[in-house]
Amino acid sequence: VRFVFAEFDRDAKGVVTWADWQAAFDRTAIRFSEATLDELFRLYGGTPEGAHGGGSSRAPPIVMHYSDFANFAEAYPSTFAALFARLNDRQREESLQAAITGAKERVVSRRRREEELRAELDALKAQADDDARTLRGAEADLEAVRRRRDATEPDEQQLLEKEVRVRYQRELLLREEEELAEAARRFESRHSTTG
Repeated sequence: VRFVFAEFDRDAKGVVTWADWQAAFDRTAIRFSEATLDELFRLYGGTPEGAHGGGSSRAPPIVMHYSDFANFAEAYPSTFAALFARLNDRQREESLQAAITGAKERVVSRRRREEELRAELDALKAQADDDARTLRGAEADLEAVRRRRDATEPDEQQLLEKEVRVRYQRELLLREEEELAEAARRFESRHSTTG
């Protein structure tokens, strides 16, 4: 009974108003005429002071308290069972609809993220392809440098060795020239003083 009462009293005032009563029956698609709804509300509703209508011809009561609502549920068990089932189903439907809406939003979000990740992956693949081309070019250049080096290395080595030998011979000759020049100066210096 409390579940159904709370569904009628959606703004948690602690009472069911005539507007709450009508709205709840509309939500559940139980299509009593307005006269029937009015009669039931007057019959079981209490005035603000809590007096019961009891079917008199006076104006409809203003509110229905929980105890009034429980009396209505006891007097009309089939109607109350239908209200309970439909409100329960409606609550479940709203919950499922919210879950479906949330799931759809997550699917859209995840698909968008998937597209972003695919774009990132495509960009990374393009970078990897560029890096692979650069690597192949560098490896080819390195191989060409090694081939040139290997082809010229023996000649270059001979040239370097020849340069060292020539320079060494030149140094020896320069020293011998200096020694000869020194010997010639000493010789002339000895002969010029004696003679």
